[in-house]
Amino acid sequence: MSRAGFRMVAVFGLVLLAAGCSDGTAPPPQPAAPQKIKVQSPKSGENAVAEESQSTAAAPVFVYNPSGRRDPFLGLLAVKKPVGARQLQPQTPLQEYELGQFRLTGVIRNSSGPAAMVMAPGGKSYVVKKGVKIGKNGGTIIAIEQDRIVVEERYYDFAGELRRDRQEIRFPNKAGDN
Repeated sequence: MSRAGFRMVAVFGLVLLAAGCSDGTAPPPQPAAPQKIKVQSPKSGENAVAEESQSTAAAPVFVYNPSGRRDPFLGLLAVKKPVGARQLQPQTPLQEYELGQFRLTGVIRNSSGPAAMVMAPGGKSYVVKKGVKIGKNGGTIIAIEQDRIVVEERYYDFAGELRRDRQEIRFPNKAGDN
């Protein structure tokens, strides 16, 4: 083989090698140039109606309808809808405060079942039993134990599923206790 033939084969091999080494992806498409729309003076008659219909078909208008959708800026855990029909005014004084604002001051055990005494933020005390509604979120007392009251709140989460959240009202820690 002559030198010219050898060079020709070498160049052909390099071209094939370079073509085989590409990653096979095409370069990203270039954005289309914006189209210019001619604005003419208003005409009367059918020509004006035809031009209006052509201009609206070229630029569709999107309108967002948020009905039936949750607010995307609210956290997923913050979206709670109460199970029952929520009333504007609380039914009892116990439903005016959040659960965390109550203090457990005593637990009583007797033949009719356990009862507990809770103190509201205003300093007024209430005697509660199992089944009493307490808290702003419609919680119900489901158990009274020696050192705590267990309250269950039912609500619908962001996906519309029924959730149950159990919270406790405990005796406050004393100054020397850890």
